[in-house]
Amino acid sequence: MHRNSELSLDTTPYNDGRLYAMWTISGSTTIQEDYIRLTPELQSQAGSLWTHEGVPASILGEEWEATIKFKVHGKGVDFFGDGFAFWFTSESNDWGPVFGSRDYWTGLGVFFDTFDNGNRDRQNHPYVSVMTNDGTLSYVHGDGGLQHGIPACHSLFRSYADGPEAQQISTVRIHYKKPKLIVDINLHNSDTWTRCVDVSGVYLPQGGYYFGLTASTGDLSDTHDIFSVTIQTERSPPPEDDGKVAVNPDAPTDDEMEGINNIVKETGIVKALQSQGDEHQERITDIKYHLENQVKGLNAHLYSMISKLEAQEEEMTEQLKRLEELTGNKLHRVSKEHELVKQSWRTPFMIMAGLMLLFVFYAYSKCQKIRASKLL
Repeated sequence: MHRNSELSLDTTPYNDGRLYAMWTISGSTTIQEDYIRLTPELQSQAGSLWTHEGVPASILGEEWEATIKFKVHGKGVDFFGDGFAFWFTSESNDWGPVFGSRDYWTGLGVFFDTFDNGNRDRQNHPYVSVMTNDGTLSYVHGDGGLQHGIPACHSLFRSYADGPEAQQISTVRIHYKKPKLIVDINLHNSDTWTRCVDVSGVYLPQGGYYFGLTASTGDLSDTHDIFSVTIQTERSPPPEDDGKVAVNPDAPTDDEMEGINNIVKETGIVKALQSQGDEHQERITDIKYHLENQVKGLNAHLYSMISKLEAQEEEMTEQLKRLEELTGNKLHRVSKEHELVKQSWRTPFMIMAGLMLLFVFYAYSKCQKIRASKLL
């Protein structure tokens, strides 16, 4: 196979601008002189590095190999995350929940998972897994893609910041030759390569897909650094033209270009611009981090207020129920008292009415007797 100089990122310095000819960075990614940092060791970060366009079949072919030198490191001893991913997909630079890239992708994903989302025993992570997708499958965190039957392996590629391997770089070699995919890992600049994945039945297109690297952090964090990406392809680069090349008479000579380069180096313009660019990127990262924390604080405050309002609403509902019960009981008591009052005056009234009738009858009888005696 042949190294593709246009796609490969293995010649430093990276911050001289050449990287942008074929690659795009986004999110928390920053470019340093000798490495590319996808995420700093901060919470809720996501960074990416993607090719501008899909790699044409004229370059790629049915066999290719990507060799990536990387370092995942941080201060966490037992808790850290989340990890990074290598992609060969039909989409690019589309943020999502799978290590900073979209779910339901089409193509290949190789995942370097450092956070045990499934709460398995610690010795199972970090984990390397491979998953091909036709756009219909979802990656399940904590399962490492194993729910879809793709092999994976346990690999201690993550470094503790203060440990003995803190400065050591690991290398992964991803080799595809239709229909076989092989993933080998060299940990911490050792002399040993370990076979992680060797699987058949992987069918990828000869071209048109994007290469990419993404990383993300959540509540836990790590630093994800890429030190080089070397792409080798089946197809050889186009041969150089042996004919004479027309020279522009107005173009500066080699001596003039050397003088210009010396002036630029002496004045430090490039370093100053690079330094300013790094400072601006750090400021942007800090601002983004503070804004995210403020948003989280506001969300927590709103949630607290909503919880208090809901509690007050429940309390008022209970008070209304008790008030209704008390009002109902009082109305029932008043109704009973009213019935008792109605019944209490009937008996004396009937007695009085009877006495009045007796009195009238007695008076009438008496008058009749008096009248009869006078007639006699």
